[in-house]
Amino acid sequence: MLDAKKFNFDFKKYGLRGLGIAAAVLAIGSAINYNPGGVSTRVQEPFIGHTWIKEEGFYGKVPFISRTRSFNQKGTIASSDNESIIDTASLTSVPRNLQFADSYEMQVEWSLRYEIPIDDENLEIMYKSLKSEDNLLGNTLMPFSQTLVNDSVNQMLGGNFAQGGRNGLRTLIDNQSQFGMYQTKVEKVSTNREGGKGTNDTVGGNDSDLMVTKVVYLEDEKTGKKLRTPLSIAQYGIKIVPNSIAIIEAKPQGRLVEYIATKQKNIAKQIGQDEAQKLLVKEAKTEQLQGEKNLITKTNALNIQKESAVIAAEQRVLEAKLQADKEVVERQKAADLAIIDKTKQLQEAKANEGIQKANAIAAKYEAEAIKEVGFAKAAVITANYKAIDPKILAMEVDKAKALALYSTNMTVEMPTLYQQGGNTGGTDGNIEVMSSLKVLEQLGKSNKTQ
Repeated sequence: MLDAKKFNFDFKKYGLRGLGIAAAVLAIGSAINYNPGGVSTRVQEPFIGHTWIKEEGFYGKVPFISRTRSFNQKGTIASSDNESIIDTASLTSVPRNLQFADSYEMQVEWSLRYEIPIDDENLEIMYKSLKSEDNLLGNTLMPFSQTLVNDSVNQMLGGNFAQGGRNGLRTLIDNQSQFGMYQTKVEKVSTNREGGKGTNDTVGGNDSDLMVTKVVYLEDEKTGKKLRTPLSIAQYGIKIVPNSIAIIEAKPQGRLVEYIATKQKNIAKQIGQDEAQKLLVKEAKTEQLQGEKNLITKTNALNIQKESAVIAAEQRVLEAKLQADKEVVERQKAADLAIIDKTKQLQEAKANEGIQKANAIAAKYEAEAIKEVGFAKAAVITANYKAIDPKILAMEVDKAKALALYSTNMTVEMPTLYQQGGNTGGTDGNIEVMSSLKVLEQLGKSNKTQ
């Protein structure tokens, strides 16, 4: 059986110690907190003030009496029925019908990303105005985002959007989320329509004036720039992430559905007409090109003939020029040959002249030599005659006469000749040489001349 006294003693001993340990653990747990990544936490310390914890990790605080408020640094706001988007977004709303400037309606599903400030000053401004993240999302970012999308839709015409303005709407929303909302007004402008064309939801056939809806952007009178209204979230330092606007789905409603159907029908009809016209244009172009091709073919043929004639004429001119050049060359060659021949003849003539002069000189010297030889022979003969005894010469004359008479059948007694000196060899020879009477007469003349 358990002893009550002992039990009470143990409880007092160990129970108080356990309570102390538990209190210590709670105090330590309350004094140390963990800040997740992507979260900015405001820690309010009594008598100390507040601090903002923006980095991931553990931080200390006064246990039990410190207060904290946490805000996601980034998040997503969406208006959609898509379950996957609803699960991942920070806050979602049910899609609403929005109205264009020309009263057409459309249901738009959209999403966008936001960022809270990163500096302590703007974080404190945001906290003092909003107090909690629920207020930030439900009372500030969602109404602002709905107004941003709604006002951007109001600045467009449903008719323009139906013709491919989805990207234009996204661009317009993104632009205004960064730089402020455009200041606009909607006007009804009277315009004259041409018969059969019409505009917007009126089709057909009158030339009367038509009232057309037009969105007018207000401008600064001095600078001419479009006027903008600052964003309501800018006062808290909250920003919309650039290029984060997504138009998930845009569903035309009411009259816009009918307009789009009519527009698509008209567009299909116009496309058919355009295709028919393009075909006709192509056929006409083909005919034109065929005609141009035929013209070019004929022109080319004529040009070829012309070029052939020109080439032939040029060939004839070239041949004539070559013939003329050839004749000039041949004449020049003949002239050069004639000059060469004349030069040769001149050189031959000069050579002949030299030869003649040499021959003449030689003949002169030869004649003089002959003359001298003759004179020498004559001198010898004269000397020989002078050496002959006159008596013997007379006897020779008589001998000649006797011989002449003998030739005429006359009988002549030749006297016996005697030569002085007893040597008859040379004397007999000279007498025989000069036995002719005529020779003797010539010798006589020669002697007389000398």
